[in-house]
Amino acid sequence: MSAQRQGIIEWFATNSIAANLLMAALVMGGILGFIDLKQQYLPTFEADQITVSVTYNGASPEEVEKGIILPIEQALSSIIGIDQLTANAQEGKGEVLAKLENDADRQQLLQDIRNAVARITQFPTEADQAKVALRGHEFSIISIGVAADFSKPELFALSERIRRVLLDVKGVSRVEAVGALAPEIGIEIDPVRLLEQELTIADITNMLREAVRDVPGGLVSTQDGEVVLRTLGRRDNAIAYGDIPIKTRNDGTTVLLRDIAKVTDGFEESKQIFQFNGKPGMRLDVYHGESVRPIALAERVKESVKQLQNDLPKTVELSIQTDRSARFYERTNILLSNGLQGLALVVIALGIFLNATTRLLGCCFDTGGVHRKLHFPSFRRRDIEHELNVCLYFSGGHCC
Repeated sequence: MSAQRQGIIEWFATNSIAANLLMAALVMGGILGFIDLKQQYLPTFEADQITVSVTYNGASPEEVEKGIILPIEQALSSIIGIDQLTANAQEGKGEVLAKLENDADRQQLLQDIRNAVARITQFPTEADQAKVALRGHEFSIISIGVAADFSKPELFALSERIRRVLLDVKGVSRVEAVGALAPEIGIEIDPVRLLEQELTIADITNMLREAVRDVPGGLVSTQDGEVVLRTLGRRDNAIAYGDIPIKTRNDGTTVLLRDIAKVTDGFEESKQIFQFNGKPGMRLDVYHGESVRPIALAERVKESVKQLQNDLPKTVELSIQTDRSARFYERTNILLSNGLQGLALVVIALGIFLNATTRLLGCCFDTGGVHRKLHFPSFRRRDIEHELNVCLYFSGGHCC
């Protein structure tokens, strides 16, 4: 092994062009790797938990438990690698959390759970497709505070406008609103009209569930492939809900939902209150995508916020609440500073010790007539066959 290493060194010593090309390739590779280096304020991590969630609109917690939770628990109970199952049944949604064992293969278990859930046939027909995901956590790079003395509909429209503008910024993956209002459609049924039409609450619930359900329409084969057809039952406002037919009378006329109920647009009661300078508002957390530089993204977001502030009324206040790119910049500078200091110390140390070694090899010691000849490879010679003969005369450690 030593002879092989010596041969490589000697070959590079006499082929300076190859040595320079190798050094240039290594330097360029390091520069390109540094340019494409993934930058994050804090790394995104995945917890040892997998969630299975199913939306079942209009269902009570008891119906969710019976139709969603129990089939999922039964399907996952036989999978090896799951340490614990935790279920949560609420109105309109069911979720099962699978905690994995410490030495479990997360990706393999994720695929096993997806396959097990796909084989479940007991789900209600009204339930949406199950979503299986590995729970993770990531951090926003910058947060924007929004404050305005507006009514609830105006404040909601303002938040949606700002959110769309931020999503258009290059490098932004998503924008989450904290403290924002969630739209809600209220339906107040008149019991007198309900009796007049000989209807029950269950009848209206079934008709509403059927009206807002997405219905598969099959496949259409085209030159570019197959196109999936679905009839969307989504309704976004009270007027659209009010036009839902509930019953057809004997005379052919139709009873609409607005004929027996008061349908209004509103907002859910939020448990979070966000205020800025005494005004109602919200916070928008901006997340960056893959291979996006946090500092450059934060600058683009700030520029968009500045432009938005100029376009919005003076009663609207926008502010930077959290800017993690500043801390990322500080950490980057510390890293680069430490690296440069370490490089300088290495260069200084090499310069000191290499010079001392060179002087030592050229030093003659008087050893009282005892002569020893040592042969060293000459790495600076032009002819590889020439060797440098260094004579060392030892005499009490005195250098002549």
